Amino acid sequence: MIPGMGRMIRWGVPGLFLLLACGKNLDNPVSPPVKTFTVQGKALYSSLSPARETTIHITVEGSENAIATDANGQFTFFGLTEGKYILKAEKKGYIICPDSLEVTIPDEKNKMQNFIVLSTAEYSNIILNKIRRVYGRITEAGGTPVVRATVTIFGGGSPNTMTDNNGNFSFDVYSGDSILIVPKKEGYSYSFTPDSLFMVTDCNALLAEFTARNEGAPLHSISGHILMKDLSAGHLIRISLLENGVFCNGPTIDSSGGYNIPGVKDGSYILHFQSYYFEFDRNDVPVILNGEDNAAPEIRGTYTGPTSYQVYGRVVKGDGIGIPGVIVDMEYTVAYGLKMSLVTDSSGSFLFHMATSPGTTDHYIVKPGMNGYVVSPENYDLYLTGIEEIHNGVDVTIPDFVASPSP
Repeated sequence: MIPGMGRMIRWGVPGLFLLLACGKNLDNPVSPPVKTFTVQGKALYSSLSPARETTIHITVEGSENAIATDANGQFTFFGLTEGKYILKAEKKGYIICPDSLEVTIPDEKNKMQNFIVLSTAEYSNIILNKIRRVYGRITEAGGTPVVRATVTIFGGGSPNTMTDNNGNFSFDVYSGDSILIVPKKEGYSYSFTPDSLFMVTDCNALLAEFTARNEGAPLHSISGHILMKDLSAGHLIRISLLENGVFCNGPTIDSSGGYNIPGVKDGSYILHFQSYYFEFDRNDVPVILNGEDNAAPEIRGTYTGPTSYQVYGRVVKGDGIGIPGVIVDMEYTVAYGLKMSLVTDSSGSFLFHMATSPGTTDHYIVKPGMNGYVVSPENYDLYLTGIEEIHNGVDVTIPDFVASPSP
């Protein structure tokens, strides 16, 4: 026996010996390499767009490290050893849910750690309404959104919903401590990962993401453009995609008048355009999908509705400081007695939203009312003209009303 080298054995041939090393050298023990792990996740706004430059902190046994999310809102911590870690996210001016996440390594459930980044107004709405909100998304592996997928919710008192044109969905949880989310796409052979999602609703906002695999026919898109003089009126137009007379999709119109309907199977469809405030050169456009995307012909839309105006003004003291709580009347001169009234805000400001029919000019008298004060000017004559095919008119700013105590 040779210390630290193993044992000597005879190998069947007389006089032949083989030195067999068994195990490690006991005189110079070598430690096995330490196995390390990664923790990754993302931070998203409620629209599910990336919340870049969000700071992510990771803490274990009093030691802390921090990194910022990248352009896709993603983060990754490398070289982590076994243990329990705490993840926290922060972004100036926002409230992030959940407040923190506990990560145990190793644990297969720790593949993705996600945060929802909410504005203070969004978070306040959730708190005031005593609800919890789930934001979700269903996409294919390459990022293609799965549109109009049914999202069935078990528990929480929430009705079922559907994904929009970006594959996004959201719903509110009104009761209970847990919910089960099950996605489904009618008419297609889809599989979902996971096939369902059980969520414990112990925080005010949660993220639910599914990856879909289309195992049936390929899907395509229908795109087009509406030509109009005032693009700000586009939101007043409704586009319906009809299959055999039945509604199956409805896109929104972007700021350039364009629209896009993704995730449509091959077949014959009708694009139907309608609006109470528009006249179209044609209301129905036939579209056929046969193995590729389709660009629909351009549609001409003529806006026939009123021109909208925003009328701003202030009531101030002689030194220019605004006076809050002043009632300001806007009286329509064509029908005396018909008036609208507002109260100035903390800065002494007021804002009227007005609309005037095309081809007409409306005359209003704007007048603040203040007992014990003299206001200059006493009132203001305002004329608003409706402009053909224009939805949003130029904002109007009234000169300040200056108030001083009565002599």
